[in-house]
Order: sequence, then structure tokens, then C-alpha cells
Amino acid sequence: QYGKTSRSSEISATALPPPENPTGFQEGAKTAYKFEGSWSAASPTTTSGYIISYAQGATAPATCAEGTVITAAQIGANTKYLIEGLTAATQYSFKLCGVNGNTEGDNRSMGVTLTVTTQTKATGVCDSGLLSTTCVVSTIKTIANGLSIAGTGVLVINSGATLSSNP
Repeated sequence: QYGKTSRSSEISATALPPPENPTGFQEGAKTAYKFEGSWSAASPTTTSGYIISYAQGATAPATCAEGTVITAAQIGANTKYLIEGLTAATQYSFKLCGVNGNTEGDNRSMGVTLTVTTQTKATGVCDSGLLSTTCVVSTIKTIANGLSIAGTGVLVINSGATLSSNP
């Protein structure tokens, strides 16, 4: 008869400590509908990625699992991220958390926050943002390159950069 052999394997896993908070969270490019945040990784870092959560108003989500969440799979280890689809002239509060490996529970930093207000959309300007179009304008303060226009009427911007106002 054959003898029986018993083998055992032990696997041990050490949980990674939560990463430090990223630093220098600030707004970059901002329009009526977009916000770009940038930051620096904490040093030394065990951070493998980042999560941003946000909500309208002056109070950021309590954790990076609340509000509208942009996952570590979307941001990765980048230290800049553009969020689109926001509402003009609206206050948003953002929470940025570093993660290492698993993005659940204790593998997130406590997070840092930032509150910004998106720009006001000029009344009457086309939503498409195309420069080769005609739009009815009721009020507008500035156009590209600091050119100021006052008044009402039809604003025509041609692709050849010709600008005219027909009251």
C-alpha cells in the first residue's frame, strides 16, 4: 500500500498601510462646464492611484466613496484630472484620496478637499463652443484674447477669425 503524505501551505498577506494624503490639491483650467484638478503625490508614497469624489455645494463628501466618484481605475497614478459635465456658475466641493492596491476601506488616505465655483456662461453664447457659427447675444463681456464687446445683437465669428457685431 502507498503511504499518505500531507503537505500544508501557509500564505500570509500583509496589508499595505494607507497612503499619505496627496498635497497641493488645486484648480487648474476651469470653465463653465469643466474643472481640472492637479496635485502632488505624498512623499514617500505607497500610492498606486487616486479617487476623486465631488458634490455640489460648499461641503465635500465625507469619504471618497460618497457623492459622484471618479475611480482609481479612471484616474490611475496621474496627478491631474479633468472633470466635465458640470453646471455653470455652480459651487462644487471635491475630495481627493490616494489609494494603494485595493481601493476599499483602509487602503485609502483620509483625503484632502477643495471647493470651487465654475464660471458663469455668457448669456446667448452658443453651447457648442464652435467658433464658426452665428449666435444671438444678449450680454457678453469678453471673447478670446481679451477682446471686449458690449451691447446686444447678433455676434458673428467666422473661422477666419473675423469678428463683427450687427446691432
